[in-house]
Amino acid sequence: MSWGIRYIDARYACPRQGNEGDVWVYHGVAKTRLKWVNFMSEINRFLTDHPHEVIVLKTAAELENRCRNDQKRYIVDNIESTFSNKIVTISDVNDWFNTGTVTFGNVTSHQKKVI
Repeated sequence: MSWGIRYIDARYACPRQGNEGDVWVYHGVAKTRLKWVNFMSEINRFLTDHPHEVIVLKTAAELENRCRNDQKRYIVDNIESTFSNKIVTISDVNDWFNTGTVTFGNVTSHQKKVI
C-alpha cells in the first residue's frame, strides 16, 4: 500500500486557559495527549516517507466552544505552514475541474499531497 489516498479525521480541542499553541488532538471525550502541531508533523513525515500517498484531511473542533479565535487561527496557520505547497488550493480545484475530470495522477503530478 505505497500508492493511495488516506482519509484522516483530525479533531482538536483547546484548554480553557493557555496560549494559542495549546491545541490537542481529541476524539469524542478522549484526549490523545498529542499536541496538534506534533500530529501535523507526523502526517507530513508520512507524506515525505511515502511520496505516492495523498491525504484527505478533515479537521473539526471537538469542543469548539473552548477554542478562542487565536487558537483557531493557529490551527489554520499550522496546517498551511506544515504542508505549504502540498495543499490542494481552490485555484487548483478550479483549474482541474475546468478540464472535465480530476484523477489521482492529476493530484500527484502537481506534487499535491493534502486535500
